[in-house]
Amino acid sequence: MIYIEIHRLYKEGFSKSAISRKLNISRNRVIDYLNKSPEDFEEFLSSLRTREKKLDLYQREILDWLREYPDLTGAQVYDWLEEKLGVKNVSENTVRNYLNEMRDFYHIPKTNVSRTYSSVPELPMGQQAQVDFGQTVVRINKEITNGSTLSLSCFLIRDINMLSGLIVHFEPPMSFVCTRMLSTILGE
Repeated sequence: MIYIEIHRLYKEGFSKSAISRKLNISRNRVIDYLNKSPEDFEEFLSSLRTREKKLDLYQREILDWLREYPDLTGAQVYDWLEEKLGVKNVSENTVRNYLNEMRDFYHIPKTNVSRTYSSVPELPMGQQAQVDFGQTVVRINKEITNGSTLSLSCFLIRDINMLSGLIVHFEPPMSFVCTRMLSTILGE
């Protein structure tokens, strides 16, 4: 059990930060568990078993994601819950805590994927482009539509060396509605 392991390592002289790195848990959790007596921790555990959580309804999906992608972060799961399942009534912190509890309960360690970064060789003009995705809400002419708003999703493709680009507006999932050439990066 992680509580016992934290106390054992602390008694052996490991710092709180070293324990958190070694066990791959947050430093705040280490501090919290060190401040709890065994009785307090047992009471805390029993309250976790009996208390229903907002994300219990989505436990199966989250568990499947964790098993398939053990390097998932709380932010990624939060986004997926919102995008794929329409969950809107939880905070990112709640998702992160729930994810940590699931990792502990199902013994799914978080794997760190290291990325290799390197510089990209300079390409001749016209052979290098940048692509950005975005979403915004615009207010429509209030005389015509009574002041309603419209959510626009789009992406911009532009040549790195030029001030023009192509902006494409789409309605998810990527069914193209219209395209237009931008005269400048500012969209004039």
